[in-house]
Amino acid sequence: MNRKTRGGCGAAAAGEQTGLALVAPQRGRVEHQLERLKNQLLASIVGGIPNKALVQELRWVANEAAALAWTTVCPLLVLPDLLEEKVRAALQRWEHQQKIQHLCTGKAHS
Repeated sequence: MNRKTRGGCGAAAAGEQTGLALVAPQRGRVEHQLERLKNQLLASIVGGIPNKALVQELRWVANEAAALAWTTVCPLLVLPDLLEEKVRAALQRWEHQQKIQHLCTGKAHS
């Protein structure tokens, strides 16, 4: 039997049990759509942020979200929620780091 499976995920065994094979999305068209969606979502998030370091951090987070979304069966459906979750966590980390830096520089000047 010729069955398409995701490499190294044990999908063949699952496919044998259910009669369905799990496959990753084909590269090309979907990949381009995912990249375009990531860029659109990211533009709306970073549009009003003047801090270049924070924008760079959010770009990194968006790339990570797109990579994780790609591993799912429906990456275009998963990306918006995954990106929102990752951006929220990144902003919380950023605010926490800013508070720590403020406390450290405030103590240094005292």
